[in-house]
Amino acid sequence: MVLRFPRSLLTSTLAALLTTAAVLPATPQPVAARGGAGFVDLVNEHRSDAGVRPVRLHSVVEQIAIQRADQMASAKQMNHDLEFIGRRLRKAGVCVERIGEIVAYNTLSDSKRVRRFVNQWYRSDPHRAIMLNSSYTHAAGSYTAASNGKLYAAMIFIRVCR
Repeated sequence: MVLRFPRSLLTSTLAALLTTAAVLPATPQPVAARGGAGFVDLVNEHRSDAGVRPVRLHSVVEQIAIQRADQMASAKQMNHDLEFIGRRLRKAGVCVERIGEIVAYNTLSDSKRVRRFVNQWYRSDPHRAIMLNSSYTHAAGSYTAASNGKLYAAMIFIRVCR
């Protein structure tokens, strides 16, 4: 059985759906995490200045950093979650001897936000200690904008098993 509708009914129904979609407010969601290799490059500048070997970008760690930034932005709350990071690394088959995480938030929305996060961490003794720790071999970072306008960032450092 084939149902036939007048073309005008289909056109008006489609127009009504598109109009409704355009005027309904979207549920505020965090925007996609960003920063990627920029975090590693900037941290490596500080490591070089301190005579410490650079860390390398790790694709699995990058995906976890994206998730961590997204988690904090969704909750609008900054926190550490080394258990989550460890679980994700194990699930991906990445053997690690050491994990470090630094997190921050700010409301700066200029084009230098990755640099601002790295500098924010570098000015803090505990964060700087993680950034310059020579035992880490790989890292990645990311930030996400929350619906409240704050930017949440996470950077994860690991030492892969020998």
